[in-house]
Amino acid sequence: MLKRTPALLLAALLALSPLAARAAESPTAAFRKDLNAKHARYAQLLKAKNFEGLHRYMRGITTPDFRLVTANGNTHTLDEWIASSKAAFAPARRVDRAQLITQTALVKGNTATARTYGNFRFVLVDEHGKPHHMDVRGVYQETHVKTPSGWKLKRVKDLWETIRMDGKPVPASPVKAKTAPGKRPSAHRPSRGTHTDKGHGKAHSRH
Repeated sequence: MLKRTPALLLAALLALSPLAARAAESPTAAFRKDLNAKHARYAQLLKAKNFEGLHRYMRGITTPDFRLVTANGNTHTLDEWIASSKAAFAPARRVDRAQLITQTALVKGNTATARTYGNFRFVLVDEHGKPHHMDVRGVYQETHVKTPSGWKLKRVKDLWETIRMDGKPVPASPVKAKTAPGKRPSAHRPSRGTHTDKGHGKAHSRH
């Protein structure tokens, strides 16, 4: 019996190790895992230009008082954010990349913050039929609150963003997307993969 004890203990420890690992997972680690999954789903829907699905999905993971705050201080509701996302990305010939990466995450009680890096690449066709390769990169600060149904996104703030068209920096609205005859094309400067704003756009991560 004594000779078998070490082997039995080892087997018991190996059997319990997955349970111990889950129990030892910190609140921040669990939040980060949840956030990574949300970012991946957001990027998937945006890349597919599934704006109705994106709107439904975002409604399920945001608070009723959600606000997007641009770098120049303007605030926007979720509906405004999704509408401008559609305006910015719907004219795209294709979306080559929609990526959100969680750089930092921290949970304090019922509030969690995260810093997210976003990279969005897509092709727009101007009013003359010429394609332009857009590359939007930025960092965004997210605030989440814990609810009975899980973590909900309450606030997103632009920290910084760069936009390039055909490899060159874009200081203002770059392209008038090609539209149907009789319709006036509109200019969009995307940010965080989605939002457009006067003087500042947003091509969003988020989820």
